Amino acid sequence: MTRGFGELDFLRALIPEVLIPLFALVTQLGDLWFYFVVLSVLYWLGPRTPLWRDGVNREKMAYVIALTLGALSLTLALKGLFALPRPPAPDVVPGSQFIPQTYHAAYEWLAVSDGYGFPSGHALGSTVVWGGLALTLTVSTFRRRLATAAGIVALISLSRLILGVHYLVDILAGITLGAAYLLAERRITGEDPRLAFWIASGFAAIAFVTTGFGVEGAAAVGATVGGVFTWQAVSPRLDRTPTRREAYITAVIGLPVLGLLLALTTTVSEILVASLLGNAAVIAGLLALPLVSNRQ
Repeated sequence: MTRGFGELDFLRALIPEVLIPLFALVTQLGDLWFYFVVLSVLYWLGPRTPLWRDGVNREKMAYVIALTLGALSLTLALKGLFALPRPPAPDVVPGSQFIPQTYHAAYEWLAVSDGYGFPSGHALGSTVVWGGLALTLTVSTFRRRLATAAGIVALISLSRLILGVHYLVDILAGITLGAAYLLAERRITGEDPRLAFWIASGFAAIAFVTTGFGVEGAAAVGATVGGVFTWQAVSPRLDRTPTRREAYITAVIGLPVLGLLLALTTTVSEILVASLLGNAAVIAGLLALPLVSNRQ
């Protein structure tokens, strides 16, 4: 039985198809690779980024990283539990006729999603990530940060509907669950990364079960457990106030190194143990890399 009520057909009739490739780009604001880049750079730069004023450091960004891993694990657990399909995929990817043939494969990677559809991982994850950043960053005012986060979440959610990969109920459930998770985490953990990583690992363990002990669940377990033990090891030695040079050296070195590590992990992603260990190594590398330029 479909979860939709004609909302996707309504949007397809309302939105000119030439604009659909634009929404395929917008949806990347809620994609895992984008979170990986943004959160890694903010963590490595620490208080040297202009998005922070006094009182914000790498520990707070580690907390947002832990929140993100928890949101991804929660999404995976719920998708496996409900096992509800996505809307039927069209024979031709919407908007692909406006993309040069050379870039069709890349466009399909941006615009098409597989796996289960409820709840929307993009809606849940973006609510947690962008909401978490609004609560953590200190640039501008809290009201403006919150409004910006809400606007980004709305655009990402709209893009999922326009691309036809979710029903509206999937989106609303994702936003509601994401907001509830974010608020509960802040109340329970008090913005302590250690507790947040442990909670994330709990959701990952549940996801491993609900997804049938597959590689996706193993990847979640690896990433979250890697976060738990790496943070416990590096946090006492972490330089909260690096020089500007140290912070930018860490970021310049970190992106290609972790990008390569992530690429290697992806190539063996169908092997359960390799997926578990590879994702643990990625998160461990992300958290521990600032120690390379630690002055202590």
